Formats: sequence, C-alpha cells, structure tokens
Amino acid sequence: MTMVDLNEVLSLPWRPIYSQVSAYEAGEAETSLGKWALAATVIFTVAVFLLEGILDRRQKRAYQTTQFPAELAKTVSMIDSEDSTSSDNAANVAAAKDAGAGGGKKEIDTHKPILPQLKTKFAKSQAYGLDKVQFSIFSSSYEVLESISFLLLGFLPKAWDWSASIAESFDWNERDNEIKVTLIFLVVITLVGTVTSLPFEVYSTFFIEKKHGFNKQTVSLFTMDKIKSLFLTFLIGGPFVAGLLKIIIWGGEHFYLYVWAFMFAFSVIMMTAYPVFIMPMFNKYEPLDDGDLKTTE
Repeated sequence: MTMVDLNEVLSLPWRPIYSQVSAYEAGEAETSLGKWALAATVIFTVAVFLLEGILDRRQKRAYQTTQFPAELAKTVSMIDSEDSTSSDNAANVAAAKDAGAGGGKKEIDTHKPILPQLKTKFAKSQAYGLDKVQFSIFSSSYEVLESISFLLLGFLPKAWDWSASIAESFDWNERDNEIKVTLIFLVVITLVGTVTSLPFEVYSTFFIEKKHGFNKQTVSLFTMDKIKSLFLTFLIGGPFVAGLLKIIIWGGEHFYLYVWAFMFAFSVIMMTAYPVFIMPMFNKYEPLDDGDLKTTE
C-alpha cells in the first residue's frame, strides 16, 4: 500500500464498510461529531485495551513469582515452632489453624506443620492465577479485535437490516413495527455474541478450571445452563426492552421520568425474584445445618 493510499484510508471521516442510508449520502452537512465518531470510538477502545493490558501484565508478573513471601514464612515458622515445643499452646494453635482453614472443610492439616502446606497451596494458587490471567489476556485481545472489526465492517447496521428483512417475512414493516424489529435485532446479536464467546467459555470451564480441580460441571450440565440462560434472556429481556421502547415512544418530551420509574420498578422486582426463582435454576441450595453458624445473630 502506498503512502497516498494509506492517507486516504486514515483520512476522516472513517466510515464502516456497510452502512445504511445516512445524512452524508442525503447531502446534508457533516458535523464534527459525525466526522470523528467512528475514529474516536476505535481509538478509545484501543486505549482502554492497552491500559487493561498493562494491568494484566503486571498481574502476570506477580503470578510468576514462585518464592513464598519471606515475612509470612518467618511468621508461620514461629507458629510451627511454638506448636511443636509447647503442649499448652497446641490446642490454641490448632484452633487458629482450623479458623484459617475455614472451619468446616479442613484444607490444612492442623496436626502437621503449617508452612509446608501453605507453600504447596501458594504454588497451586500462583499456577491457577497465572493460567487465568494468561487466558484473560488472550480472550480480551480477541474481544477488542472483534469489537473493532464489527465497527469497521458495519455489523450492527447490517444486523438491523437482517432483522428488518426477517420482520418483513411476517408482514411487519420497519416503520409501523419498530419494537418487533428491535426484538428480532436483539435476538440476532445475542445469538452471535453467544456463538463467538462459546469457545472461550468452554476452554475456561473444561480446561483451566478442570486442570486446577475447580470444575464440577459436565458437558450436559454446561449445555443446559447455556440454554436456560438464553431462554431467560429472551423471556425477561424481551418484554423489558419492548416495555422500555413503548414508554419512550409514549412518554413524549418527559419520557426519561417514566423510564426512570419503569427501571426502578423492574430493579425492585428482579432483586426479589432473582434469588428466589432464577438462581435455583442454576444452583442447588440446601438448608443450613443446625449449629453455631445458623444460630449466631
């Protein structure tokens, strides 16, 4: 590519490959905001990605540390020394270990020295964190590449036109059935987002989490959770978006007040319904056993 061609590509305004009929094509004056909109969005997206990348790489260097913290090792060694030389402190030390291990499930053997066990747990924790942050760097790189590609290709206006075409097959024209077209549009972009993110979710769940012993899901359970999640997204999100658009159309110049009231009411309802009806669909809950934890006020 020659320098002249490069200047033509980088010259403002940037326009997506696919776009709908715009004010520019209609011969109207081009505003400064419209001239900079796409370029500024891409630049901002890249800037945020680079900033988050710097933080991720700093975190990665921290996870690459394999040496157990010296001060902590010194403190724990003193506790182990007291445990082995003082029978009077043995019960107190054991209780402290139990408390540090979380009480119920003992991840640390209170009858053995703490330091070797903590070093083992530290090494495992560092390995897990390193795998997670490396995967985060890779997945975020893909996400920003996808976002910029969608912007430059004009994916959203294309998806809207697809949605309008689907609506026309049901004799719904875009002008009189804007809410229906919008719902179809949301279905399209939700399905596309689900497909593009699925490989990363599968790798995170069945490779990284399984490698470190944290994955309890089977393939069938994972699939059912995704299906239920999509079902709830459409079941709850569809009426919500339809109601929101209806209020905006009906509300006139003071629509924002009605939108605020609608959002507030929806938030209150969801705060009540989510833990009672939705979360049990994805998690198994059991009553708390009788004991100090249950009776403590």
